[in-house]
Parts: sequence; C-alpha cells; structure tokens
Amino acid sequence: KDASEEFNMIHPPDVIPKYAPDAIIGKVGTGAPAPAAAAAGGAAAPLLDKGGSKTRDWSRSDKNRKVRMEGEGKIPGWIGALCYMVLGFMKEILFTI
Repeated sequence: KDASEEFNMIHPPDVIPKYAPDAIIGKVGTGAPAPAAAAAGGAAAPLLDKGGSKTRDWSRSDKNRKVRMEGEGKIPGWIGALCYMVLGFMKEILFTI
C-alpha cells in the first residue's frame, strides 16, 4: 500500500532530504538492487565508531573490585549483614525521593 499521501499530509516537504538524504524513494520491487553501502559512512557504518581511539584500561577497576569483594566489610558477621542491608534500603529510599 502506498502511504505517500498520509506521509505528505503529516510531514513538511523537505523532511526526507533533510533527515534521510540517502533514502531511496519509489515502489518496492521495481528497480535494480541497491548498491552496497560504502565502508566509510552511510547507513551501514557503526554509529559510535571512534575510528582508532584509545581503548580504556580496566585493570585498575578490576583490581579495586577484587579487593572490595574479598573482605566482608568493616562490620563482620550477621550483624554487619543486617547493618549493610538496612543502609542499602535507606540508600534506595533516599534515591527514589
């Protein structure tokens, strides 16, 4: 079904060239297959590709997490677990306010 009439009724005339300049307009199945997208840019290019930027070093973060998870906290035992649970609930309640 052709939706051009409904589309044109809602959108301004320059919307396709402005937001989708590489869009192919026409009837489905009437033309030759579209050429493959170019490697640099176009619709097939990754949106967040930085193009050779530095990668982040997570070794320090992993080391800190390991140290954090090894111990059981400053308050040991079940009393510490209860205290940390209450603190966690209070923190969540404060963040939702």
